[in-house]
Amino acid sequence: MVDNDTPVAELNLTELYPYVALYPQATNIHPNTGRLVTLDGVAFNDAGEIGDEFHAIFNTGGDPGPRHMHGVEYSLFDRAPKFGRRLRTLDRFIDGRTLIVHDAPFAWGFIVSESRRAMNAAARANRSRNRRQGRRRQRVGHVPAPIGIVDTLATAR
Repeated sequence: MVDNDTPVAELNLTELYPYVALYPQATNIHPNTGRLVTLDGVAFNDAGEIGDEFHAIFNTGGDPGPRHMHGVEYSLFDRAPKFGRRLRTLDRFIDGRTLIVHDAPFAWGFIVSESRRAMNAAARANRSRNRRQGRRRQRVGHVPAPIGIVDTLATAR
């Protein structure tokens, strides 16, 4: 709730829009064998007002699966960044908010799996000999930290 004495510009967007709904699409049904292809999300408040949006297509480094599963042109995957390049933005979007997803083991499992995969790749790159030849240290972010997760599928059951 916004206090009348506090200017809206000074309030944190996380406080104004405390909920995030995410919709992931992946190449497979399990995070160990599949990759996250797209991730769409909105941040909103109790009144349903949308405050922020997140849309991303990720380069999986392999086959993104059949187009009828995700509806994305194959040419967009070649130009898309890998998950690690968007992880910091996703961290800021999710951290400190209540996450609402349908089928939490699927959705949250892919987000955690891709985050860890990106962090491990950055750690490997930072340990390699190439870093000593003037390359900057890679920092990709962390596993997002929502304050709670609401599973609409489990709630419906």
